[in-house]
Amino acid sequence: MMDDFPLDPVDLAIFSALRLFFGLVLSAYTAYLGLRIFDALTPNIEEWELLKKGNLAVGIFYAFVMLSFVLLNHFALLDFLASLAPGVDLVIIVVTFLNFVLSLFLSAGVLFFSFNLINYLTPDIDELKELNKGNVAVALISGLALFTISVFLTFVVAWILGRLAALEAQFL
Repeated sequence: MMDDFPLDPVDLAIFSALRLFFGLVLSAYTAYLGLRIFDALTPNIEEWELLKKGNLAVGIFYAFVMLSFVLLNHFALLDFLASLAPGVDLVIIVVTFLNFVLSLFLSAGVLFFSFNLINYLTPDIDELKELNKGNVAVALISGLALFTISVFLTFVVAWILGRLAALEAQFL
């Protein structure tokens, strides 16, 4: 879709700069939202204070949450960036951006549900308490479980957004 149009060097530079700018801003924002989701998932932990004290377990789990959130949203971001091309209708650009925003909310719900599912499936381990204590083993296993769920659900989220984009296009 994005490379169907021959570009002169000026157009190539403009559209490349647009993609780079929006890619940087939106990917940074997505990573930031991943951090905010971790804050919401762990209300009994002061993450930033623990990170300042060198709590490796919190840092590891934070990294898995960010990776999971970015993974769940990367297809929607790539679709939006691909729509920034000459000849693409403004409606398509708006729809792909709205799908990216919807993806952020959908992914937040997926992570919230996944984290609670992991906690439910491990009743003899209080993950939040263990992270607070700096238990790296719990951080690795819980974080990897969250990431694994995200790997499998990435395609489901992309599929849902694809179906919604088709519905949106019918009404626009």
